[in-house]
Amino acid sequence: MKLIREKKHQLPIQFYQGERAVFITANIKDRKNAFENEFILRKIEKIFLETIEVQNCDLFVYLFMPDHIHFIIVGNDSNADIWKCLKMFKQKSGY
Repeated sequence: MKLIREKKHQLPIQFYQGERAVFITANIKDRKNAFENEFILRKIEKIFLETIEVQNCDLFVYLFMPDHIHFIIVGNDSNADIWKCLKMFKQKSGY
């Protein structure tokens, strides 16, 4: 079951690599209010934070809304890959 829908990205992939800060909004498929469920919210949050750490990125801020997430993700060094981090998060969270 896909929870997060993806729309066409505005920036080329190279803008997601290296020491960058990027603002992202990730919507749940069909705009379902899945994050109103505390269990689902905490499970997705855990996956999200673990993925960020593994991919050498940090979160400046994140906010879960009932049907989407807003966040600012930052690449820690020239080897950071925010795009790869987002892809991994989507795979692990059931995208």
